[in-house]
Amino acid sequence: MFGEDLYGLFVKVKTAFDPGNVLNPGIKISETPFTEHIDYTRLSKSCATCAKCNSVCPVYDVFQSEDMSSRGWFEIVTAKDYSYLNSKRVVEACLNCKSCRTICPAGVDVSDLILQKRAEHPNRLAGWIFRLQARGTHFDSFLRFLGKTQRIWDRPALRRLLDWMTRPIMKALAATARLPHDLILPKLATTQLRERHADLIPAQSNQSRSGGVAYFHGCAANYFDDGVGDAVIGVLRKHGVEPALPPQRCSGTPIQTYGHQDLVREGARFNLQSLAPYETIVTGCASCTLMLKDYPTLFTDSEERRHAEELAKKVVHITEFVAHSSQHPPMAQAATKTKCVTYHSSCHLRAAGVTKEPRTILSSLPGVNYAEMPDADRCAGGAGTYIVKDYDTSQKIFERKARAVEQVGADVVATSCPACMIQLKNGLRERVEVKHVAQLLYEAYEAAEQNQRTAVQ
Repeated sequence: MFGEDLYGLFVKVKTAFDPGNVLNPGIKISETPFTEHIDYTRLSKSCATCAKCNSVCPVYDVFQSEDMSSRGWFEIVTAKDYSYLNSKRVVEACLNCKSCRTICPAGVDVSDLILQKRAEHPNRLAGWIFRLQARGTHFDSFLRFLGKTQRIWDRPALRRLLDWMTRPIMKALAATARLPHDLILPKLATTQLRERHADLIPAQSNQSRSGGVAYFHGCAANYFDDGVGDAVIGVLRKHGVEPALPPQRCSGTPIQTYGHQDLVREGARFNLQSLAPYETIVTGCASCTLMLKDYPTLFTDSEERRHAEELAKKVVHITEFVAHSSQHPPMAQAATKTKCVTYHSSCHLRAAGVTKEPRTILSSLPGVNYAEMPDADRCAGGAGTYIVKDYDTSQKIFERKARAVEQVGADVVATSCPACMIQLKNGLRERVEVKHVAQLLYEAYEAAEQNQRTAVQ
């Protein structure tokens, strides 16, 4: 390494000062080649152990333990002696928030490595639910029934009973899973989005037409009565676009989270075929946005991968669509007084590369004092179904977000993901309003239109 002459000088100096060779024997001066001490297995791994991922890992933030961290999980799942049964507790603790992927300078996606390991042991209960959902009719009808009866069963006494009764079933999802009686559940739609906007569903004869804009609403906007889907459609109409609601299945994020790669690919193939004719695919959900953009990673076949890559290029979140639209509908103050609005940056939308557009839109709204909260880019801990998979950890993660919201003094927390809205509403308990960016934008458009009507009268 240093050359024979320089190494010879080291030997002479070492011998002069340490003739008995008692100081660091075999370290500075050795007959063993230095290459024998190199850990080639460690060097072959893409992770440099810099721990940037730990700095944004929500689980590490709670447990402060290496085996409950992104860097620790990387070492666990890439070890030669890896065993799912011995590592299940830590492998299942990951939220799949993708924060590690976003910050890693080497582009390592620890969450994806974990998903690959989960795929070796897919969750049976989750698989049964997702297969039922893929069939559509019975699953949708069941959710409508729950929506119509929610005012009955979603009461404190019955929720406590449900919490107790469902625990044996929830254990099949995860050892920590339960349906907490104090969790504020989203309001289920009695008339789902696709029913409310049935006129936007293309007829079979028009499915082959090319061009136009499709709205990929995802599961939450269709099943929940949270106003997000209606707001996205309303915003698109204000921009002169009549979106289509083509047949669609779950984008695949929650299915992948529970290890069912076969079902993810099956749904992806369905969506690829259904969305192929459209020029632009607009989403309102951060997780759907990222998953659709990540479809190419699901396929090794060159033809399917090519179709997935073509689709990925057409996918835009509603905030991207508005920010780059040539239309600029008039806006006006929607509330009676100026409100302080802050933004929770959804992890999956950030991983999809969308960060500036939501903030730009919020800053432009009349009657809004936009304030960036501390840790705006940190995971809030909801992560889709994680809120029921490990409610206690989920709420501990949220404590940091709650402090940030309180510190900025916000009246409204805006976000770009319906799943994040569930966690924010549950954690903030109506102390602060929680809305999708599209809802605030649509309210501003509607206020301007109302002002125009009033002026005419």
